Amino acid sequence: MAGPDRPARTPSQLTWQLDLATAALRTLDWKKDAALGEALAARYADLSSTYLDNIYNPDLLNEQDITVLPGMQRFGWWLHNALTALDGGDELGYVRALHSALEAAPAMKEMVNFLLDHKPKSAAQRQLEQLAEQLRTFLADRSPDDPEVQALKASEAYRKVASLLEAKE
Repeated sequence: MAGPDRPARTPSQLTWQLDLATAALRTLDWKKDAALGEALAARYADLSSTYLDNIYNPDLLNEQDITVLPGMQRFGWWLHNALTALDGGDELGYVRALHSALEAAPAMKEMVNFLLDHKPKSAAQRQLEQLAEQLRTFLADRSPDDPEVQALKASEAYRKVASLLEAKE
């Protein structure tokens, strides 16, 4: 059976997961916990995109034709567009898509406000954080005098994440 962390294998499993994420967004008190809110928003966006891609004809999934979809599915489509814009560095596109998402599903106002206040990290930010964690693990096992450590600290990769590494020290 598909669980919250297992991919759905059937349309009914996918629908169940999406309904569960929707219920969590509407009933849990996630607004006070930024990490929980971000995780729920990301999960909902991922499930919504997967649902739309697997249930509907791809030709229907455009700004003009999504008006025939139920409000929460339109919300998911716009949320996906917002996150895609943000990943591309288009903050204005992110805000505009969230505004359209809110028009599609006014009941999701708290989620839209949350996402405006707690912008998800872009793909580039997540990659830099992963690189920083890998470097942190590497450095933790070695002496500061180690020639490999000295070479690493002189590298371009280290300079890109130095502020992230130093912030955790």
